[in-house]
Amino acid sequence: MAESIVVPGKFDIWIATPATSHATLVKLGQNIDSIEIPIEIIKAPVYGDKNGGRDGEPIEEQYLGERARVELELTIWDKVVAAELRTNGGITAAAGTILDSAVGALMRTDHCYRFYFIPVRDVSQAVNFPCALIERNQIIGGGSKHRALKLAVTFHRAPVGHVGGADNVFYNASNIGYPG
Repeated sequence: MAESIVVPGKFDIWIATPATSHATLVKLGQNIDSIEIPIEIIKAPVYGDKNGGRDGEPIEEQYLGERARVELELTIWDKVVAAELRTNGGITAAAGTILDSAVGALMRTDHCYRFYFIPVRDVSQAVNFPCALIERNQIIGGGSKHRALKLAVTFHRAPVGHVGGADNVFYNASNIGYPG
């Protein structure tokens, strides 16, 4: 079995928006440290009389899918691209303004982002998530030299009818729209 030494390093973070049908990637910025993307397997318990019904131990588990969550802390970022993230995939016309027509919008199908992570030390390890939702968007120390952009992002399997055409894709290595 081949062994390799993994050296943490800079990640370039690129995003695509629903406005371009995820076809054009633009650089968001760089994370302060290496990025960890833990993948969570979503399961549901199956109960049976054999083990006491719902009060007992499940007799089996059903696979329901996967998701991943990542906490990003960028020290270098494009302010225009970061401002786009505050529109929730185009749902809000301006950050902080929520129209009645926006309530009930389908986020995963029509308003998700695409995230493309590129480790600059080994670009062959780049990973693409076509269905990303911003859970938290926060600027720390906006006017100081020690500012940071913190994002909490959840990645999902793209549903059928996905804005970028990546139906049923959770992640892959697609670099479509990457200018580099």
